[in-house]
Amino acid sequence: MRACSPTIRRFTRGLLRPAIVALAMLATAAACTAWLVSSSARATLAAAAAADPRLELLAGGGFAVSLAASAFAWRLGFRALGASRSGVDACARYAAGSLVNTVSPARLGDGLRVALFARTLAPRHGRVLSTAVALAAIALMRALAHLLVLGCGVAMGAVPSGRCRPSPVSSQEVRLRCSCCTGGGAVGLSGGSRRRV
Repeated sequence: MRACSPTIRRFTRGLLRPAIVALAMLATAAACTAWLVSSSARATLAAAAAADPRLELLAGGGFAVSLAASAFAWRLGFRALGASRSGVDACARYAAGSLVNTVSPARLGDGLRVALFARTLAPRHGRVLSTAVALAAIALMRALAHLLVLGCGVAMGAVPSGRCRPSPVSSQEVRLRCSCCTGGGAVGLSGGSRRRV
């Protein structure tokens, strides 16, 4: 067999990436279409139509803020190891992993997220070890944030501490208290991380 010329090889390599992107988009569209025709989608859409629009906006805003905060946590973890990317770039990389997690099993998006953020590191520093260090730092910050939110919830009475009987509070009040704790904890952690970096 004759070897392919360099021009043909470059041409086929140039087509490979758009073909993979197109296949991924088709798979995502097929998964979304399958979900939309399912009975669970109809039940979800009916529940969303009956919900209070102000609470839906509040929930959507909180979800967007949590995604941005998580993306910035990943950005800080990798920036400490020499990666220099903008906040928008970090949000895009994090959102790509979240999108894959939405339509795929076994949290495959986390693997994509790790691969995308690892590409921001310089190859000479040993990407595997640096990525492992960044992921350990991110996991530690996430655990501290969860402990802070849980501690605030116990202090405010939204979560029973185990020593006393829980006070009778409505589920909406519990959600409101936990949201306030989460917002306060996120602001506190982001301010502390800015001072340290």
